[in-house]
Parts: sequence; structure tokens; C-alpha cells
Amino acid sequence: MATLTDLPRELRQKILLAAVQQEDQLVGSTWPQTITTLLRVCKTLRRDMPWVLNTWSPQRWLQRPSDLTTLPTSLTIDGVACGPFASKPLHTLRISIFHDALPANIRKADWAMSRAEVLHPELIDAWNAFVPQLPVDESVRPTVLLDVTPAPGWMCAGGHVCELNALLLDDRTARIFMSWQVDGIADLVLRIHRHYAGNVDVKLTGALAVKSSQFVAGVVHRLLWNNGIRIHFVGEYVDPARAGLGMIRHAVQRLAPKKKTAEVEDWARALRLAPLRRVEWSKKSIKLFDRACDGASVEAVTDDLREVAELMVDEQRTRVEMPPSGNAHRAMVHSVAQDMGLLTASEGEGENRYVVITKKSL
Repeated sequence: MATLTDLPRELRQKILLAAVQQEDQLVGSTWPQTITTLLRVCKTLRRDMPWVLNTWSPQRWLQRPSDLTTLPTSLTIDGVACGPFASKPLHTLRISIFHDALPANIRKADWAMSRAEVLHPELIDAWNAFVPQLPVDESVRPTVLLDVTPAPGWMCAGGHVCELNALLLDDRTARIFMSWQVDGIADLVLRIHRHYAGNVDVKLTGALAVKSSQFVAGVVHRLLWNNGIRIHFVGEYVDPARAGLGMIRHAVQRLAPKKKTAEVEDWARALRLAPLRRVEWSKKSIKLFDRACDGASVEAVTDDLREVAELMVDEQRTRVEMPPSGNAHRAMVHSVAQDMGLLTASEGEGENRYVVITKKSL
């Protein structure tokens, strides 16, 4: 049976190139695992790799400005030089604007802040200062993708879907924090456009809450009307209705974590609320909780869940009155409380209507 090494060299190299092209992003100074693995297979494949690597044109992903200077420069394989990659024509560049952002800082956003207090201005300032270092090749019209996901890199890397969704959908992130970034991102796009003398396609990408569409519209309109530059958002909007169990699961994880970490402010309370992890949430509660998070701060909705959970676990308490709220929010409170085995009723009139939660009689 024929193996890869038995194939004609030209065909073999194309197969290797197809495998290497699965690594479509070159991040920092680390060689992708696919390449390092192929180099160790056998001498035949090693001799094919110089052509493969010189043909390979990955998307360069910059998580911080210094990444451009730390890209793998060249590689010598059995005396044959590959690269230098840093000087290769730039076809696609992805810039992660908020890779080093702190979630706590993002959540501090408040409408009362002045423009001088805009959170994390140093990140956009650093990218603005970095623009002159971008490589220019007049024979290539590059595409620059600005990833405007308002979350740190570790949260976007995977395995943190609940935390990421909660941060993106938080009203302070989606509306306030992102609204403060309109001018900074628009200025960055304009600077990149001028650096390439207009011979560039700049696009916004990443993950945003639906409520952050106002930020996108602000950037698009400012660039179009002030500078005649057309720009589009090619990322994805995170819809709470599609977040499934993510939001309520995240809330439970925050209120009753299984392990004690530095982020747990009150471990005694977390232990007390441990029964919350055993509640089986109905589809109705999941849907209503997501809608509530979309209409208000995730923190506020989580606080309401905590209040109901405190009643569930406290043997001394028999009743709690929730603050007045709208129909949708009250429906969520009714549903999650009933999932916890509690009784609910609404009292009051109009804007003062609220939910009363009591325990079932033995």
C-alpha cells in the first residue's frame, strides 16, 4: 500500500501545504504544532517543508503591538532557509484590540464618566502608535481585521464561554464601555487607512452583544461621513436567546463555585448556596433569564437570583419581597423561584408591582 512518501514530490508537497494551511493564524513567535510535527516525521518530508513554508501565507494575529516584531523570522531545514516570514507580503492581519483588557475595568463603565476617563485608553493608544510599523507592499492590498471583542484574550481563547457571554451581554460592557470606544476605533481605522494610502481593506470583527450594534453604527457613520471610508462588521453578534444555559449557569457558578479561588469574595456564602448547583432549570427559566440579562445588567439579574437562593437555603426565613420590576423581569423571578421549589405571587399595582416569594408549608 502506497504511503505519503511514495507519492510524486510535487503532489506530496501540495498535500503537506494543505495540512499546514489548516494553521491559518501565526501568533507570536511560536511555530504551529502541525509544522513542528511534520518536521519530525522523516527526512523525506523535511526536504519538502522549505517549499511548503515559503508558499504558506498565514493570517498574522497580533495580540499586542510587540507581536509583529516577534514573529518567526526564518527557519533553516537541512541547510535550506525558509522565510523570512516577518518580511513576507502582508495579506491578512488580525489585531486583537482588547487582548490585555481587565474585565473589572470594563465593568466599571458608567455614563457619568467623562471622555478623559474612558477605560483602557492605553490599549488603543498603543495600537495607534504601532501603525507606522505595519509592513507595506504596494503589490498587495492587505486586509486588516480589527477584533473589537470587549474581553481579554484568555476569556476568548475557549473554555470560558459562560464568562465571555456574561461580560459581552453586561449592559455596562455592551452599551457604555463600547460607546466610549467609537472615536478611538474610528481614529485607528483612519490611521491604518492613511498608512496604506487607501490601498487596504479594514474591517471590524470579533464577538459583540446585539446591544453593541450602536457602537458599530457609530464607527461606520463617523468614518463614512467624515472621511468617506466604508467599513463593515464581519464578526458575530451574541444573542442571549442563543446563549442557551450559558447565562444562568454562569450566574450559578459565580454564586456557588465548586472551588475556592482568588475571585471568590465570600467563600462562606458560596458554601451556603451550594444547593443552587443542584437545581434543574426549566427551559422557561433559561429563556427568561437570558432575556432579563439582555434587558438589564447581568450583575443585577444575578443579584436577584442570589436573593431567591438565600431564601431557599435559609431555614429561618420564610418570605422575601423582591424590588418592583417590569413584567419580563417578574416573569423570570417567578420561574426561577418555582424551579427552586418556592411559591410566588405578585402584589402591588403598575410600576410598583413586585414578586413575593414564600416557602411551601410542610
